[in-house]
Amino acid sequence: MFWIVICVLILCLIDSRQPKEYRNCPSCILFGAAVGCALYVSIGVLIGLAETKEYTEDSVKELYALEDGSGSRGSFFLASGYVDEEPVIKYITDGEFGKEIKSVETEDCYINETDGDVYLKIMKPRFKHAWMHLFAPCVGDYKYIFYIPSGSVINQYNIDLQ
Repeated sequence: MFWIVICVLILCLIDSRQPKEYRNCPSCILFGAAVGCALYVSIGVLIGLAETKEYTEDSVKELYALEDGSGSRGSFFLASGYVDEEPVIKYITDGEFGKEIKSVETEDCYINETDGDVYLKIMKPRFKHAWMHLFAPCVGDYKYIFYIPSGSVINQYNIDLQ
């Protein structure tokens, strides 16, 4: 936003210094907005990548478990696998038309074992200094923190999905 305002003001100032017959304020505003947008995208993204960020809670979603048909005790809140050769974690939560299976890349996930409720906390990146949003978009991935029952993370298991 800052870049657009500055570019429009500079171009309008330059235009006001021109002889009356060469002034064209509407085109200066449009051109200034275009240049400001280009600066916002180019310089702003670099600033957005470099500036220190913190994460704030964006949403909390309840997790649901799948039962294994093999008769083993316990429930399965998370599953891992690969999609397009990228490791992902799959989970079940409420959707628009019922329960919905979703997945997230593992590099953005954290798993905490708890004796309390089972849920997913989604964390959104934002700048530590709020005024930085005037200069740059906050570039960063969301973080997904899964809270699952204690003892859920194991190294070996067999699941019969019948």
